[in-house]
Amino acid sequence: MPARIAAVNLFLQQVNASGDVKRKLNNTDFWTAAGYNHKTEFYNWRSASKRATKSAEERFRSVLSKTPSEFVALLGQHDRFKPKTSDS
Repeated sequence: MPARIAAVNLFLQQVNASGDVKRKLNNTDFWTAAGYNHKTEFYNWRSASKRATKSAEERFRSVLSKTPSEFVALLGQHDRFKPKTSDS
């Protein structure tokens, strides 16, 4: 297994085991936390493709350096994870 795939899998296992999350987090949560709206950059970076950008390298490495609680807090900053409000 390539090193980046193993690193992301281990990171997500640690976050899921931390007790800081209410549901099992996955790759989508990882690339969302890095600020991407689509999976392409993540899969290019994860597979060490020649198409992977330097920016993607920096963003994903930054996410990998977070603690589980920092990662969960980072996810909370994205619209996808904010609670929906109902209009009365």
